[in-house]
Amino acid sequence: MRQQLEEFAASLPGFEKTYAWDCAQFKVAGKLFAWADEEDCWISVKASKEQQAILCEQPNIEPSPYAHIHGWVRITIEGEDDLDMACDLLQEGYSQVVAKLPKKKQAELDR
Repeated sequence: MRQQLEEFAASLPGFEKTYAWDCAQFKVAGKLFAWADEEDCWISVKASKEQQAILCEQPNIEPSPYAHIHGWVRITIEGEDDLDMACDLLQEGYSQVVAKLPKKKQAELDR
């Protein structure tokens, strides 16, 4: 499932993968939108504070350690439903970051 998650992230325009804190970091235009543990199957994803409250009512989703004060959530991936949710959350986190980029950079990603 880890590989499927990374393949989905890699399909997003401008996707970059770096490493820090013993985790894979998923970025677009140098801006972080998710990070994933290299051994356990979980991913932390950018969300708004409003989204966080709703998402954390779902099974396997909790406030992300250290970044929860900014709305980030962590999903533990135990099955296909969790994987689908993780991909949806990746798309949403990515979209939030892209929306804050300068218009010129957004246009470059659309090419």
